[in-house]
Amino acid sequence: ASGAAAEGARLPLPRGLRGLLARRLEALPAEAQRVAEAVAVLGGEADLALVAPVAGLAEDALLLALSELLQRYVLCEKDGGAVGFVHDQIREVAYDRVPPEQLALFHRAAAQAISDLQVSERAGELGRHWEMAGKPAEAIEAYREAATRAMRAHAHAEAERQIRACLRLVPAPSARCAELCNDLGGVLDVVGRIGEARAAHLRAREEAGLAGDRHLEAKALRHLGVLEHE
Repeated sequence: ASGAAAEGARLPLPRGLRGLLARRLEALPAEAQRVAEAVAVLGGEADLALVAPVAGLAEDALLLALSELLQRYVLCEKDGGAVGFVHDQIREVAYDRVPPEQLALFHRAAAQAISDLQVSERAGELGRHWEMAGKPAEAIEAYREAATRAMRAHAHAEAERQIRACLRLVPAPSARCAELCNDLGGVLDVVGRIGEARAAHLRAREEAGLAGDRHLEAKALRHLGVLEHE
């Protein structure tokens, strides 16, 4: 899953362990806590080029906070100059401690920082941050780019995941929803999930009809015709 769905799919930590980890984080200086939260928002492992703008700290303060987190075995150094949590359970508690309003701001800062890098390979990650920041239009565009890249690379599972992320956010009925359903049907057809592909194209036909887009409606009907012979 991606985006909000991924955050809601985790199994809860035992209460005793959660409390222990929360106290461990609360004992840190405020700026170290902020850096830990920023790394948690970035997925648990991140380049310093992204941690700095998300945490919103000056370089000296950032380096001091990172030193504290490394010494306390909250974070560890990763390949390529990145940092990450020693255990994913610490990342989960750090993430969950952030108030909702601040969490949205963190995700927005992460999305802006990734956008500034102009690295198209991170479009799916960008979409997740825009979604969690409460910016569905921006999230849709990023997820759509990630889906297109995946389809071109014949990465069918990733393409399906990104298209479904889009479909969570696009308004329905709409031509955009119809277009995405046709794309989803095409991906499902390629991997042999014919029944699901047919359902996707049927939804595309319905969405296109309600949106008054005859071109997309005809496209869905063509796909359905092909599927009848498979």
